[in-house]
Amino acid sequence: MEFGKKIKGIFGGGKEQTMTVPEEKKQAASIRQETEKVKNALLALRLVDTTGTIPQEYLEEYKKIIRGLTARLDNAQVSLLDTKRIDRTLLFFVQKLDVAVKNGCQDTAERIKNGLLYGIGRAHEPIQECDYDKADEIMEEREKRLDQYRTIVEYSMKVDEREQTIARQTKKYDEMKEKFQKAREAVLLESKQNPHLVKLIDEYGESVKTVDPDAYALVVRRNGVQQMYKNLKQLKAQKVLNENAANTCRRIINSEESILTEMAHQVDQHLMDEVVQHEEDFRRRLVDLQKQMRELEELGDRFSDAVDQVFSSPAMVDFIIKASLEYDDMEKEIRRNEEGREEGRRLMQEEEQEQMYSQQEQHSQLINN
Repeated sequence: MEFGKKIKGIFGGGKEQTMTVPEEKKQAASIRQETEKVKNALLALRLVDTTGTIPQEYLEEYKKIIRGLTARLDNAQVSLLDTKRIDRTLLFFVQKLDVAVKNGCQDTAERIKNGLLYGIGRAHEPIQECDYDKADEIMEEREKRLDQYRTIVEYSMKVDEREQTIARQTKKYDEMKEKFQKAREAVLLESKQNPHLVKLIDEYGESVKTVDPDAYALVVRRNGVQQMYKNLKQLKAQKVLNENAANTCRRIINSEESILTEMAHQVDQHLMDEVVQHEEDFRRRLVDLQKQMRELEELGDRFSDAVDQVFSSPAMVDFIIKASLEYDDMEKEIRRNEEGREEGRRLMQEEEQEQMYSQQEQHSQLINN
């Protein structure tokens, strides 16, 4: 770089001016300092997948790319091109890459890799002297595109968070379901072995507590099973909310990645005009998505608070009768599901038997002929 020349736009604060050599060197040093932060962060990367989910060949590819990008920054010429904002985004990418790899989040790691490749490989490129007049526009476009990569990465991280929550909920659901099934089977067995207790509950309702303590104990256990069933349904509903939010993020990410891929291969003015319009639409969609996700989270919180409030309130006078009726409804619902599955299995067995008889008859006819 030659110091002391007239510079314009992104090189000199937006208008053509002449900087003194000390001023130019000071500005170049300030820019280089931010770039050095990125380079040092790249050198400090460990890229260790503690979950073992990312294939080793991908980890090796990441390390190879990081070495190449580090060398590119290390060998870059001193420049007055103001890349400080770009470097701050790149530093964000580097920090999140180590986290993504550590947690086995391969999709997010791939998206961060793409952002780094663009940010260092393209956004850091020197501007040709013939394009100095358009320096502001060129850097603004580069920063916008890099911001789009960052947005994709941020929403990819949201998907990772939702997936981790879903995994925890699935594990908890399976554990709760197993406990529910055991508790339900125990209550069904006790009711079958002691029909007189069930009769007392049906006959005396809320007064059964004073009539027979064993009957009341059965009511308490039945109510416990019913509560477990409601908790299962609540957890399943929360899991669906998280799955919907994650899928919404994935659709937006896929759409934006397709557009970035197209932009990488087409640079005519017509496309650039479309990109500007699309960028505005993209921002609006992200605002809408953030609003939807907040509403989903608030709905889940309200749902949980409502359930907690109901089941932590004092027992009502008709507690026993209501619990008994709701328990019966739960059992009917479960039996209907089981009968439906049993009917399906029966029909499949009949169809298999008919096919077997038909084959045997055909075989007999062939032998007789």
